[in-house]
Amino acid sequence: MAYGGERIRRFRPLTGTTPTAAEKSGQFNSPIIDPQTGAPFPNNQIPQDRFDSVAVKLMQFWPSPNADISRGFNYVSSTNNPFENNEWILRMDLKTGENSRWSGRFLWNKREGTGGIFPNPIDTFNVANPLTRLSQNVTNTRNFGPNVVNEFGLHWYRRPYFSGRNG
Repeated sequence: MAYGGERIRRFRPLTGTTPTAAEKSGQFNSPIIDPQTGAPFPNNQIPQDRFDSVAVKLMQFWPSPNADISRGFNYVSSTNNPFENNEWILRMDLKTGENSRWSGRFLWNKREGTGGIFPNPIDTFNVANPLTRLSQNVTNTRNFGPNVVNEFGLHWYRRPYFSGRNG
């Protein structure tokens, strides 16, 4: 039986552009075209009554800018992106007679970080996708004489994946 574990802690900041307070209220620096009329909104201001109700509710989760836009982005996230890998291996061998041997191997692996944490600038929307692998192998080797050997094996591998599930 064997166990292997790996832990990597790393700080991986995400950068991007988020809407400013003025943009969240509908005020922009350049012309915004009204999709209903094809003309620009007056004073580059989208009227509040034209805001989508779902977008208004989601806007509370969007972070405010915290960096100088002259760098090409106005937001830096302090998200941590850990990596964890756990692996258990069990191997068994059995001799059932002078001419017959059995062996079996069982592997269980759970990896966080590769399929694991997908950081998002909006920390509320981080997604954890652990990657689990299961593998089994059973083999029989039998001698039928000095020149004839038969090996029979059964192998099974499974890697279930559930997007967005935590743990």
